Amino acid sequence: MGSFNGAETCELIGNFLLSQLQNLNINIGLYRDDGLATTDATTRDTENIKKEICRIFNANGLRITIEANKQVINFLDITFNLSQNTYQPYTKPNTTLQYVHREIHRPPRKTSPPASTDAYHASHPTKPPSTKPLPPTRKL
Repeated sequence: MGSFNGAETCELIGNFLLSQLQNLNINIGLYRDDGLATTDATTRDTENIKKEICRIFNANGLRITIEANKQVINFLDITFNLSQNTYQPYTKPNTTLQYVHREIHRPPRKTSPPASTDAYHASHPTKPPSTKPLPPTRKL
């Protein structure tokens, strides 16, 4: 279990690291502590970029695991196939999908509002909303 503001801390640090990686020839996306990057660089240049990313993370006291030069990537719950330009849902091996019926775990509906709200509404009658036509839209 993470800390109360772990997600915000993770995003803050992620944005800081992205600012340090912006001069590399890569497109990077982050979600919490998972990242995905793409580049049009050669295989050798990609390995050099990988080393530079590791150096930047080490300089900030962090470790990173990088898999480079892949054509099929599992990122979060999606499998990206770059050679076929496709994507599909991804689940870890031996994972069984579980569904929850939409009516389960909902509190029972109340048939009438509590007495306190009846008294409030009796003393504060609501006005019907005024209906005005929408202003005409301008075309740009």
